[in-house]
Amino acid sequence: MSPTLQTGVDRAAPASLDWAHPITQEWFVQRFGTPTEPQMEGWPSIQAGQTTLISAPTGSGKTLAAFLVCIDRLLRKAIAGTLSTHTEVVYIWELYTLLPELTYLE
Repeated sequence: MSPTLQTGVDRAAPASLDWAHPITQEWFVQRFGTPTEPQMEGWPSIQAGQTTLISAPTGSGKTLAAFLVCIDRLLRKAIAGTLSTHTEVVYIWELYTLLPELTYLE
């Protein structure tokens, strides 16, 4: 059985998610509740296609801030029937952030 979203969730999406499709909003609220400050501050420039640097502690939602905009756009294309079969999203981050974990594996 595939996972489904529960409809009729009591929590309304915060205004900072007004840009997102209702399905994206519902998933986010069910999973995370409310956005973090880095997410709320990053989404407008990410949506505008601007180069965006979010400097915040680990675990503050930086990666999700970037990916949620991409996921929402892909969802909208899928609903409209215009989703490409080609790569549409490439996300690059600094390799040095993984070095401590890679060193541990050696």
